[in-house]
Amino acid sequence: MKKGLLACFVLVSLYCKAQTPLPDSLIISDNSWAFSDSYSYKYALVHKGTVFQIYQVQSKTNSRRGDRISNKKTKKGSVSEDTIAELISAFNDLHYSKLKLSNFDYDTNWLNNNRNSLFGFIKPRYRYWTDLQIQFTKEKLTDPSNYQNALNRLILREGYSELRDGGMSFDVVAYFKGGGRQIYKASENTLGMPWKVDSTKTFNPAIPKLVFEIVPANDGFNKASFGQSGTLMKRLAEQIFYDDCEADLRKLAPLSFKNETDELKKEFEIIGIEEYPYFGRYLEPKTQTFRITLKNKTLQPGIKLQYFISRVNNTLYPRDSLFKDFNEIRDRIQGLGFLMDFLKQDTARKLDICYFDNNAVNAYNIDGFNKNPVSWKQYDDYAKAMGWDKKPRNELNPSDQNSIKTSIYLDCGCNFRLDNKYLEKSIFFELIDEDGNSSIWLLLPDNTPVLWFFEGDKAYKYDSSVFGTDGTSVQFVCKKFKGDGSIIK
Repeated sequence: MKKGLLACFVLVSLYCKAQTPLPDSLIISDNSWAFSDSYSYKYALVHKGTVFQIYQVQSKTNSRRGDRISNKKTKKGSVSEDTIAELISAFNDLHYSKLKLSNFDYDTNWLNNNRNSLFGFIKPRYRYWTDLQIQFTKEKLTDPSNYQNALNRLILREGYSELRDGGMSFDVVAYFKGGGRQIYKASENTLGMPWKVDSTKTFNPAIPKLVFEIVPANDGFNKASFGQSGTLMKRLAEQIFYDDCEADLRKLAPLSFKNETDELKKEFEIIGIEEYPYFGRYLEPKTQTFRITLKNKTLQPGIKLQYFISRVNNTLYPRDSLFKDFNEIRDRIQGLGFLMDFLKQDTARKLDICYFDNNAVNAYNIDGFNKNPVSWKQYDDYAKAMGWDKKPRNELNPSDQNSIKTSIYLDCGCNFRLDNKYLEKSIFFELIDEDGNSSIWLLLPDNTPVLWFFEGDKAYKYDSSVFGTDGTSVQFVCKKFKGDGSIIK
């Protein structure tokens, strides 16, 4: 059987070669550029005997290694007549006028038979997988209808910005006996698709494969681009993951823990649940973590509870701590009269109380807010070495003042130097006003509210200028407040 197939292949190859007139020569112009780097090569392929000799007749590079120009004719090897015949035949094949998955010899059967391999391509793109997420993703990866959009996105860059890191031009001119010639041009897209044969477009995947084989290795970018056919399915799977799966995975993840989250309905209305994979501001996740937005009938309008609960093996952290602590947390927050009045003045204003597994503040918050004795000493030693302790802060030059501010934040947080065990009874909450200004607060165990940092033009009713900040980015202020909403100086 194998001998028969081989014979058929040889006959087909001979037939194609006979039907495809070979050019006398070809000129390949290979140009690419990115930022300050640019590369330009010209090759001449000359028909001699049963091969085409390849000569580099021009090169020009502009890169970190400097400018180099050469018009010296240099032999770069050879390529067989059969390969050139295949290339000309591929350019002239009229069956590839549209971009579609079947061009690359993949069909529904292939997708279904390789569902595990397809999932393997994208598995590293997501950290925590549940059975429901895996099933959902595999269905998306084996649905043929998703591949046309993925092809258009990956190869034709549909929906992406036209801003590029670089560019390219690549063309082949074939010269035939009798003075005839034909021009083949690549586009700037992946695999050079669509290629143009004079003015006709083609999406024949054989073209970039053959061009990759023919063009000598160089410092440009085009050869690498044409050699991407072997990773096409991996990249298509990744495109489908980002376009059709990723946004839904965070919503699907909690469904595997419905029994655990339903327990919360005894005391709360569940407003929303999603996986929370982000680092910073609220927590430093060390395992899969969910953010559950809760409302309770005893919470004043505008107040919600953001419950950050972590996965423990195949379940979620026990919920009993939240049920036990909630009433005290609610009463302490709603005892802040100035903030309750602030919320009542505009229904667009919101206050989110945060709860982390078993506490209203976590070790990540405490470390950022307070740091520890080791880092306090590190700052003190540095300040002493710099002579900052010898003058009042306002008498130091602006550069030193900025250095002190940065050093304090890095080594001392808010520089209140409180006992970290004491801070474990604090409450972490976020205030958001009608204009989207967001501020992060800690309510200390003695019920002193502290504005830790904020983003925007103001925090509570105070403009950023009151805190000596410029209203941009994250602004650390560390200001304690009195019960009437005034700032403790």
